[in-house]
Amino acid sequence: AVMFRDLEHLQVYTATEPMEERCLVSWRRPIVLLRQRSRLASGINPGMHTLGCMLSYMPIHYDWFARTGIPALVMTSGNLSDLPIAITPEDAEAQLAGKVAILLHHNRPIHNRVDDSVLQVCGGQPCLIRRSRGYVPEPFFTDTNVEGIMAFGAEKVNTFALGKGETILQSQYIGDLKNWETFRFYTESMERFRHLFRFNLQRLVCDLHPDYLSSQEAERISKSLSLPLLKVQHHHAHAAACMLEHGLNEPVLAIVMDGTGLGDDGKVWGGEFFFCDRAKYRRLSHFDVPLPGGDKAAEEPWRMVVAYLWHYFKDEPSGIPYPADFVERIGTERIAMLERMMEKGVNTPYTSSAGRLFDAVASLLGICDVSSHQAEAPVLLEQAAMGERNAYAYPVSAEGEEISFYSLFEALLHDKTNEVPVSLISARFHTTLASLFVQKARLLIKRTKATQVVISGGCFQNKLLTESMRRQFIMAGVPVYIPSRIPCNDGGIAVGQLTIASVTPF
Repeated sequence: AVMFRDLEHLQVYTATEPMEERCLVSWRRPIVLLRQRSRLASGINPGMHTLGCMLSYMPIHYDWFARTGIPALVMTSGNLSDLPIAITPEDAEAQLAGKVAILLHHNRPIHNRVDDSVLQVCGGQPCLIRRSRGYVPEPFFTDTNVEGIMAFGAEKVNTFALGKGETILQSQYIGDLKNWETFRFYTESMERFRHLFRFNLQRLVCDLHPDYLSSQEAERISKSLSLPLLKVQHHHAHAAACMLEHGLNEPVLAIVMDGTGLGDDGKVWGGEFFFCDRAKYRRLSHFDVPLPGGDKAAEEPWRMVVAYLWHYFKDEPSGIPYPADFVERIGTERIAMLERMMEKGVNTPYTSSAGRLFDAVASLLGICDVSSHQAEAPVLLEQAAMGERNAYAYPVSAEGEEISFYSLFEALLHDKTNEVPVSLISARFHTTLASLFVQKARLLIKRTKATQVVISGGCFQNKLLTESMRRQFIMAGVPVYIPSRIPCNDGGIAVGQLTIASVTPF
């Protein structure tokens, strides 16, 4: 992120809308994702059209700008990647010595780590991506009794939540619990929240996935204190969080798109259409594709190109139509290895993950074959589409219980063969996906008689996709609700878990 001296200097480098300006100058002072107008330096946001921007929020920030006279400073949290923020001089010296020019220590101790909050304006409303400094611990008010319920959240992008009377207190952003230091920060923060808010623990709720460290911690506490524990399906929690935010109690059609969540059938879910209320859900539609290598596929998007093309074209007389440049980058041996894995079903669970669909298209277009960080391929795919206008949708069908992307990949490959610019193909992909999801939703609305739609899941951090779907639902006269105050990613899972627990006897 970049901290600017003031709004005037910020507007030299970025294009801002009124709502974005209101968020920037608010007392909460979040990082706001803005459309970049001119580049600051080549090493900042390479290949991106958006920039995370913020304004000063501490006296020392104003002092820096006054003393230096420069318009902007690159600002990042004081920690190495995947570690929590260093809060003592000793930790800072150990982590950052030799990596930064100067370490500035303070004479006031830090008691609680809090990252900067991050948001973007989507469809005219601020949508939080990371809810932390400036927003926590502001409560969410509920219409049910949540007293004594603790929700443990997901594993990545973790937050937890406590219930007090008819309010939900969500923690600051914690991070990826697979890192030991972050997990320790997680357990310390839970103890701090329980002490600060005089919380009397009575019931526990966690994710259905038994391997999440958050779920394992919930199991441990449940057994040690003999307290009841409810396990909640990941995507139902996404939908419930959005329902709570907008005060929805009646059944809705929920479209939940993300990377990974354990389904009731033991498969990896992530592209779901539910008919649900806060207490229960019914899975109406999804898509299904092999996941060669399991979790490895999320780190290597090229695997999903092989998975999708093998899945849809393996029986074609002409063979699987891998693009020549893709084969050259990946190699025939690695492609053949994955094909054998899928044929034999070795380490190849099936998934409905929407995140892996974005991965496949990003790699197919040569944008990202191997990810260096979470969601890199989908982010770069969205960035590639920025600036394209009036991209038409490829012909796809929303009929059938299971969604097929055969015609989508057929059209993508046709455009690629005909050397259509990558930016335009990416824009057409986003337009197609939005149109397909809205078509499917309208068919399911007729079947279920649902009158409202909620959308959630990390894929809806994608502004192009979300705004396109929102416009189409509005044109169709269908009320659609998007997470705003609660992140649509896994940072909102704990609130959804707690919402479900409050209406479920256990």
